Amino acid sequence: MKRLSIVFLFILLSFKVFSQEKYSFHNNFVLYFTPSTLLDYHSRVRIGGVYIFKNNWALDLGLGAGSNSIQTLHTERGYYFLYEVRPEIKFLSPYSENGYQYFSVELFYINMDKTILSSSYEKRGEEHLTKYSRAHLYKQKYGVHFKWGVSTTLWEDFFFDLYVGFGYAQREVVYRDVVNPQEEDGLEPHFLSSFFYPNQEHEGIIRMLHIALGFKIGYVFSNR
Repeated sequence: MKRLSIVFLFILLSFKVFSQEKYSFHNNFVLYFTPSTLLDYHSRVRIGGVYIFKNNWALDLGLGAGSNSIQTLHTERGYYFLYEVRPEIKFLSPYSENGYQYFSVELFYINMDKTILSSSYEKRGEEHLTKYSRAHLYKQKYGVHFKWGVSTTLWEDFFFDLYVGFGYAQREVVYRDVVNPQEEDGLEPHFLSSFFYPNQEHEGIIRMLHIALGFKIGYVFSNR
């Protein structure tokens, strides 16, 4: 991961870092909404703001929250609540008066409290599944993304941003208040659950590669 960070930093510095050319998006503040997070397995509403400096650097802060009330893709057995914080620093490479591509480093932290009904999990350090009628799942996940994106301003005030990235994450899952536990050897998690949301049944710490993909829309508050 350290080598990866050095390579990414080298890519940033290889652009026109000292460019002083003035573009219309310099010194602007953008307030945005990220619709793509509504399609996550655990749907959430994410909003944020980004300030663009005149030297082609930008600071971004995204905040999100989610619960069953905004679930879009499936019906959850039980309920959940989560929140997230995502600070990000960007270097911009303009391609037009109103648009630019960027490379960025994003840190993220996600905290979730979830009640699950009639399911199973694998206890920390054990190789069999435990079925239960009700349990509380607590999850924390944090990590870093290295992202590339394209942003543009339409009709002077409308902001659109498309991004993709990859990185590293560490996730800790803890099950508490397990009701009616029953151990069963040889029981495997449901295939679709494992495919779309891997390792949720495994209690403990998991380290993984992580992918970022989405888009943002927003409004530009111009200082011109």
